[in-house]
Amino acid sequence: MEAKLKGPENITPVQLAERLSVLIGKKISYIKQSSSELRDQLKSWGVSDLVLQELLDLYAALGDQNGAYATPRTPEAKNRTRFEDFV
Repeated sequence: MEAKLKGPENITPVQLAERLSVLIGKKISYIKQSSSELRDQLKSWGVSDLVLQELLDLYAALGDQNGAYATPRTPEAKNRTRFEDFV
């Protein structure tokens, strides 16, 4: 999944982790998780089958670059809030 904060610039998940590390003074790493890894993790937490499927569907939808959550970068679809200001 390649989610992006709709601020004034494109920032990758790796860049977000690096910036967050600086802001909190602790090393943060971005690790892309497969849907099967997510499923196993959620099951280990006792998530019900219904919620589990809903979360896996959301995970897939958020990662679909042509899906409902894929908003083109236009002036209307972004704001001036930088990631550092948001944090």
